[in-house]
Amino acid sequence: MKKFLILPLFALLFLASCSKSAKLNKTMDGAWTLKTVNGSAVGSNFTQVITFTKDGKDNGSFSTVTTVSPLPAQTTTGTYTLLEDTKIITKDASSSAGDTSEIVSYSKTTLKLKTGADTYEFAKN
Repeated sequence: MKKFLILPLFALLFLASCSKSAKLNKTMDGAWTLKTVNGSAVGSNFTQVITFTKDGKDNGSFSTVTTVSPLPAQTTTGTYTLLEDTKIITKDASSSAGDTSEIVSYSKTTLKLKTGADTYEFAKN
């Protein structure tokens, strides 16, 4: 009887451990506009939109469009992987190295990432 109870318990623990990344990935899916850097609003001539497209429970692709008026927009694309619900690793399509950011907080409408000494806050479009 104990053997039959242990197997469902392991299955439940496995599903619970996977759900945080899957929930975050579902929340991140879509376009996000940069609003603040280190608590200060970005300038009116600067726009950055990052779009996450989930591919699996803890990974996907992204594109970032950055515009500094009056210059033309610059686009960066790549992939990302979530580590639990606390870190995201992004890899630019033109680079073999990845950047790791800490996920400070997130909700359905805001996403706050910390990369190095800088904190970036995004709002969902």
